[in-house]
Amino acid sequence: MKKAVLIRMGGEIGIKSSFVRRYYESLVEKHIIELLKANEIKIDNLLKAPGRLYIFTEENERAALLSSRIFGVSSTSPCFVSSSDKNEIIEIGIDLAIKNFKKGNFAIRCDRSGIHPYKSKDIEIELGREILKRMNNLTVNLDNPDQVLYIEIRDENAYFYFNFIKGPDGFPIGTQEPLIGIINEKKSSVISSWCIMRRGVPIKALVIEINGEIPYEVKNNLKKLSEWMRKLEVIVIPIKEINNKRTIEILSAINLIEREKVEGVISNIKNIEIFKKFSKKPPLFLPLLGLDNEIIDEWSRFIGLGPYEEENDIIDLIEINIKDIISKAYKIII
Repeated sequence: MKKAVLIRMGGEIGIKSSFVRRYYESLVEKHIIELLKANEIKIDNLLKAPGRLYIFTEENERAALLSSRIFGVSSTSPCFVSSSDKNEIIEIGIDLAIKNFKKGNFAIRCDRSGIHPYKSKDIEIELGREILKRMNNLTVNLDNPDQVLYIEIRDENAYFYFNFIKGPDGFPIGTQEPLIGIINEKKSSVISSWCIMRRGVPIKALVIEINGEIPYEVKNNLKKLSEWMRKLEVIVIPIKEINNKRTIEILSAINLIEREKVEGVISNIKNIEIFKKFSKKPPLFLPLLGLDNEIIDEWSRFIGLGPYEEENDIIDLIEINIKDIISKAYKIII
């Protein structure tokens, strides 16, 4: 039995024009293939359909998890593959149910696309009946089943799976112009950049290095962000003292806009009064401004940062020779 990953494109991509949708889907495919190859996952075959990508690989579980970290992906499922022959579908469905179903209740969910001599409901009824014959510790529950075997039949293939791995949705990286994302020790700095990346924006991360060392918490946040964008470019601003660090990172980012050829700066500022201090400067993108903490907490957990707690933010605008500071900036790739 062959193994594969079923990758579902994000819903926002689906509402674009056909030309834009094809372009966005091709970028998602490109990013996934690059990521899998970078992780030494062998791709045996690849099939495409509107809103779908099927990648055949023996490491389908690991590939499904990695692919779920690509912007533009709604969800993924590691799956098993058969032909669309009805008898083969029933046979493999029985085998998978015996190996995976536990005592309790179950349902079969079948979707079909293409021309076949049977209906989706035929597969659900017949396979369910055959499973009940062989597993007397199971009952059928179509409304709220404990476990579900999903079957997606598309043209000549059938794909069997048990679970969905949620993706970030949004648009693939590279569909918008780049921005500088300020990353510091706060979780909200990662969440802010992640939110903008989800709109297809490539990020150049900016961090402060203090006395020759990037703080441990900042390194961890960079690592977490890099899990969502390969080859993350990091602009490092070295300073000797920790005083006024928050002001330095914002002013450094703003003053690097032209040099880095970006459209603006992403910050985790949530206080409207602080925002007003910088409102006359070049574009500041503040995705968390005005957002409820419950939403931020949900994103924080999804990104992999854990629970989010309210963060205090105090910034004082002071006179700083920022040009001298940014002249010492250097870059790394992670």
